[in-house]
Amino acid sequence: MHANTKAFGGPLLRGLGNWIEDQSANPADVHAAEREAHFKVGRDVAATPGKVVFRNRLIELIRYDAQTRAVHPEPVFIVPSWINKYYILDLSPHNSMVGYLVREGHTVYMLS
Repeated sequence: MHANTKAFGGPLLRGLGNWIEDQSANPADVHAAEREAHFKVGRDVAATPGKVVFRNRLIELIRYDAQTRAVHPEPVFIVPSWINKYYILDLSPHNSMVGYLVREGHTVYMLS
């Protein structure tokens, strides 16, 4: 076998092995309480307090109020990519873009 073919196929074979391992795992091995303990809304994901101000069959519009006395006059409106959804911008308190914006005096609206 040519060396380049082996290097090229390596990631594909590793990915296939990972997929087989995932398919053979029993989801019942992890109890619901354990899964819930790993990710808690408001602590680990969706860490910034906000409220749904509009909802229809397609979207929810979430409003995050500025956390400062002085508030920028124009709100920030975020339309996240469809594939990453809104929570990618508010994953946890230490790396939340939404949290940063509201601490800087911005009112944020985001589609979910």
